[in-house]
Amino acid sequence: MISWTGYKTCAVDFHREARLAGQSKYHWDTMINFAIEGFTSFTTNPLRWASYFAFGLDGINFIYFIYIIIQFVVSASNFDFKYHFMFFSMIAISTLIAFFIGVLGEYVGRVFDETKQRPLYFVQSLVNIDEK
Repeated sequence: MISWTGYKTCAVDFHREARLAGQSKYHWDTMINFAIEGFTSFTTNPLRWASYFAFGLDGINFIYFIYIIIQFVVSASNFDFKYHFMFFSMIAISTLIAFFIGVLGEYVGRVFDETKQRPLYFVQSLVNIDEK
């Protein structure tokens, strides 16, 4: 089990005897699956990466748009505008799709957090309150 970060924990030391027969059936693919499960169970950051990707792609696309404008102004007669504009438009649409996937991921992440029904806070001790 994976503990919640930030809460008191304790360790229980024990001595494990050597395996008497056979080998472990716990393979690397199982450990990788548990690592992915542990990473995705306690955070919605992978869902947020789609939004970050969209913003990064949008920044690159904006720089490319400035390049298109400069090339069009400098060499208007030799510049094939339609292919560059088509490429720019495809990247812009891809950026919008990635952004909306990120927004959808935010909502899915919030629903995921709510379905866990974790408490908002823990009461460590009661002070000046009569227990009934």
